Amino acid sequence: MPEPVPEPANVSPRLRGWLARAATAGASDVHLIAGYSPVMRLHGCLTPLEETALEAPETDALVRSLCSAEAFLQLEARKNIDFSLTLEDAGRSRRFRANLFVNGGRSASPPCAMDW
Repeated sequence: MPEPVPEPANVSPRLRGWLARAATAGASDVHLIAGYSPVMRLHGCLTPLEETALEAPETDALVRSLCSAEAFLQLEARKNIDFSLTLEDAGRSRRFRANLFVNGGRSASPPCAMDW
């Protein structure tokens, strides 16, 4: 399992909401790709989160909000990074694994929700 990192201080409230929705629904992944609407993988099927398509700068900001400064530097240098993090949601801790990568010059992010 990737090494846990402390909860990032500035995770976007919008991203927190998507992750919480996905975890509550039992989804295994949330995919954020510039140019596309966010989706969650629910029972093996990609299910839209009923949001508008993400612009590249917004996707980058969402991905950056998940990362510590060190993790983001590693992402820029290696073009991918894996780590786990814990986020508080309604008084409960949820642990997530993040696999972040740059594809074609754009950030892509399929954080995997795991309730522990």
